[in-house]
Amino acid sequence: MADFVCCNLASGRAIVRQRTKGRNCHMSIEAHLATLEKKHFALEEELHEAMTRPSYEDEAIADIKRRKLRIKDEIEKIRSSVN
Repeated sequence: MADFVCCNLASGRAIVRQRTKGRNCHMSIEAHLATLEKKHFALEEELHEAMTRPSYEDEAIADIKRRKLRIKDEIEKIRSSVN
């Protein structure tokens, strides 16, 4: 999982900084949260589809649930660091 740091700029705008391969990427917290929420929703749909198929393996369903939980935890972590 990527390393995200919440930073407050002198302008009063908060950003999320992500370290990736020696360089920093910046995006607003709102944009990052929106992206995470879209991923969470997509996993929710994938999970629903997987659970309606009897041929889907339990391990695959558990993997979707783990990924969904990781994203939810990251959303909560960012929200709590801003407040």
